[in-house]
Amino acid sequence: VTTTAWAFAVLAIDDLAMTSPLLEAVCAKATGMAGQDLFQPQEISNLAWALAQLGAFGREEQKMVETQVTKTLHALADSALRTDLSGFSSQNMSTLVWAFAAARCPNDALLRQVELVVRSSGTALFQARESAMIIWSMAALQMGSTAENLLQELARGVVATAAVGELSNQGLANLVWAFATMTGFPEEWQDCVVGAIRIQHRDFGPQEICNTAWALSKLSTESVSLVQELLSQAISSVAELGPQNLSNVAWVLASQGLPRTQAFHELAEHAILHRDHFKRSEE
Repeated sequence: VTTTAWAFAVLAIDDLAMTSPLLEAVCAKATGMAGQDLFQPQEISNLAWALAQLGAFGREEQKMVETQVTKTLHALADSALRTDLSGFSSQNMSTLVWAFAAARCPNDALLRQVELVVRSSGTALFQARESAMIIWSMAALQMGSTAENLLQELARGVVATAAVGELSNQGLANLVWAFATMTGFPEEWQDCVVGAIRIQHRDFGPQEICNTAWALSKLSTESVSLVQELLSQAISSVAELGPQNLSNVAWVLASQGLPRTQAFHELAEHAILHRDHFKRSEE
């Protein structure tokens, strides 16, 4: 079950006619197996990751399957929690938490148990990438206020060990986005995070560029030149930007006092072409 779902997720097949029957079958089988605790820790995290990748959350035509996936994810978490996450590596834990965030499916009990593990074992247990995944996940689930101590501990571990520079482009962009989405990040961390962005941002993809520009603007950091560099990158790849990215860039341009520039006109023209794809929150 796990291997089949994982393989389809890795192949990134975006064909609902093919993946929906597969998801229904996998969920039906996996929910029963999880109830009997038949999965090993790595199988739980791999299956949760695959279900989150395949779930196509937010698509109207996928609502029924989405409900089944959510039920299976909770069954997998329940199985993991019956062992208090015993046997779960730091990678298994961060992947499992990420899957719930990607599926827009909060599980308070799982996050509480992860917090207990962090408190008992320390943040050194987690690599920078794993800490960033958990921080992003809780921000995406809007759970910063309920797990603020855990977030602070993980973030402090990443910054204190100078591990920010070890993060991938996506990990770094996700980290600063998470800080901006929650309560911001302490001033003493700012130089470290912004410095890493200055080094890596030229290799960012479109979503990483837009999310980082939005986050830095939201945090009101003293990095106007960096934000403007990110805006230039975004405009140069405007044809690759989706509705959420376009919305973020427009917000940044406005917040920087640049609503009547050529860049804004280019952005507006592209947005008009894709106006039918915008959600109400992005308009």
